[in-house]
Amino acid sequence: MLLLTLWTNPMEAAQPKIIVMSEQGFIPQQMAFKKGAQVELIVHNQGKLARRFVIPGFAVTSPFLMEGEMASIRFIPNQTGSFPIQGATSHTAEDPLIGSFVITE
Repeated sequence: MLLLTLWTNPMEAAQPKIIVMSEQGFIPQQMAFKKGAQVELIVHNQGKLARRFVIPGFAVTSPFLMEGEMASIRFIPNQTGSFPIQGATSHTAEDPLIGSFVITE
């Protein structure tokens, strides 16, 4: 199981965490973070189709990634709640890959 961590000081050096996309879904499927804390992810597409990683609630979108490609994403969540994460393929607007980010105070 892959774990995502965050840090409260954006100036701190921290290792980016990996989230995997494939035909089976996201690993991990749900992640929790704190509002205002920087999140740094490496999105890795292990699926056969080109996909992009999307968090609509924070206007976060990776480029389309071919099988085996990775992209770095960094953002600071500025609101609390549960926000869906999605996969999108070049063939459809949305992929059945669904997960969530839970942002707490």
